[in-house]
This record gives sequence, structure tokens and C-alpha cells, in this order.
Amino acid sequence: MRIRNFQLVGRSFALYFSLFVIAMTGVYVSAQGDVTLTGSFAESKIEMVDIFSGKLEGHLSLFQVGGRGEVSHSLLLPIRNSQWYPYNYATTEIPDPYQFYQHYKPVLGPQLYPGLPPRDVTMAGLSRGGYGIVGKLRAETRRLGSYAYDPTVVTSITFTANDGSIITFRDVLTNGQPLDAEARGCKIAPWLPPPPLPAACSRGRVFRSIDGENATFVADGDVYDQLTFGVTGEDLTGPQPVSGTIYTSNGVKMTFDPGVSDFHGENTRLSKIEDRNGNHIRFEYSASTQSGFYLLTKVTDSLNRATTINYGDESAQDFQDEIVYAGTGGSERKITIFYK
Repeated sequence: MRIRNFQLVGRSFALYFSLFVIAMTGVYVSAQGDVTLTGSFAESKIEMVDIFSGKLEGHLSLFQVGGRGEVSHSLLLPIRNSQWYPYNYATTEIPDPYQFYQHYKPVLGPQLYPGLPPRDVTMAGLSRGGYGIVGKLRAETRRLGSYAYDPTVVTSITFTANDGSIITFRDVLTNGQPLDAEARGCKIAPWLPPPPLPAACSRGRVFRSIDGENATFVADGDVYDQLTFGVTGEDLTGPQPVSGTIYTSNGVKMTFDPGVSDFHGENTRLSKIEDRNGNHIRFEYSASTQSGFYLLTKVTDSLNRATTINYGDESAQDFQDEIVYAGTGGSERKITIFYK
């Protein structure tokens, strides 16, 4: 009995020690390649597995940027499976009764968007989304009709943080009411330059969260319904560039730079987070896009402490990114992410 207990304890110790070694070396493998970490980074855990798709959705906390007050931000390393999409590959029409049946199949990003930048499908694209950006902001007009050419639409604002959390906002002007885009002159032909949209298409500038976060988004300018149909009636409407400030219930506000958007039309340049007492964190970004978005290059907190991020060339077979920050006594510390 004692021997069995000793063996059980020994096996448990070996298991915990193995997990400890994995946590310290920070190595994981995916379908897109290998990622290895070195440096001193925070303890982390896998957050969740999607019970519907079986996909792994977790992250490692690399570094916590802080300062005074309630302002802080984490740089993360997402751990995910290969990203696949439900792709609509066929439509069946039944005239009587008049219905459409859509057929879908799962495909990987490169199959869905051949010839386009492979954002969110390469290992660099997946991982850099946790420390290369702070959050994404998008305005999108969605068609709600059940038949082709139905012009009933609603426009909403979505903020997605780098940990995957999402806040959705709807306009205060109409309270997110579905409206006829064609009758108000909000329909755009994809083969023509977009015309100036009439005032009737405006959803205003103030949007409130619909998910219980009690947050408000104030845009720098009016956000419009704009619907784009293809020749055969397919919906070609995409996200619109949008900028402005998100105000949260605890007095923190997040400001996005105007006039910039990434490959998918999202604004990924959150320039400042500030609390009610004026404590803040400022973010600076690269002048051009990699992995489909402008990459975060420098973070400065209210104590004027700077954290810089240096990126390798993701077109190379092997490359590395570095997060550089000040340790005890001002000594330079690094976290290095190796890609293969």
C-alpha cells in the first residue's frame, strides 16, 4: 500500500513537473507551424474550448502594461487551432414556395481568399493578434432580408479586444431599427465610385452597447447605412472605416485614430486608453500593415515607462518578434517569440 501511494505521488509529481517545464519554455505546435517563447512572462491558462466547433481558444499572458489608476493592458499570445470558415458554395432555389437553401462547407482561409493576404490563417497572423494590436473597431451594415435584393438593413459598431471579447453597439437615433436602404438612397453599385450618401441614411454618431456592458461609442462623424448588391443579387456589403471614442461604465475611455483601416476595413489603431483621473496608456503603430493590420510598436504608460515591440519578417522561414521592457533597476528585459 505504501509503495502504491509512493508511485502515485511520484507520477503526480512527474506530471506537475512536466506541466511546469512546458509553462516555462512556452512551446506549442499548430498546423501552421511552431512557436517558441523565451523570457520571463506571466503564468497563464487555457481559457476555453469552443463546444460547438471543438476549436481551441486560449491565450498566454506575456506582459501587463500598467501605470497609475485603473488603466492597464495585457499583451497576449493566442493559442488557436487552424482557422476555418463556413463557405457558401451553392444556392438552391425552389420557386413554389419561393425559398432559397444555402449550402456550406468548412474551408481554410487560403482556400476562401486565394491570392489575398493570408490574415488570420498564418501562425504569425494568429499570434500577433494578441500583442500586435490592442483592439479592432468596425462599422458594418448587415442585410436582414430573407430573399435576394431585400434592402432591409441595420448598421452596428463592434469592438473586439485582443483577448477575443466583443462589445456590440447600436445607434441611439433609431435604437437599431431595421430600415429600407433602397428607399432612403443608401444602395451602392459596386462597379461605380461610392456617391455621397444622403442624410436619411445616417445612424447618427452615438451608439450604446447591447450586451449589458453599459458602454457608449461616440463616432468622429456620422455612421451611415450603405448597402452594396452584386449583379446577381449577392450581398457585397463590407465593413466601413470608423473612428471615435468608447466610454465604459467605470470612466475609462478608449480612443481610435481617424482615417485608418486595415485589410478588412477595420480600425486597429487604438491610440489611447485613459481613466477618469487622467491616467493613460498611449499606443504607437507601424506605418504599414503586416499580417493584415497596423502592428503595435510602442506602449507608454502614465509613468512614462515604454515597452517596445520589434517584429521579424514573416515572409522568412524562421523569424522572431521581441517585446522589450524595463525590469528591476531599469535593466532591459526581453520576451522573444520565435516562429518556424
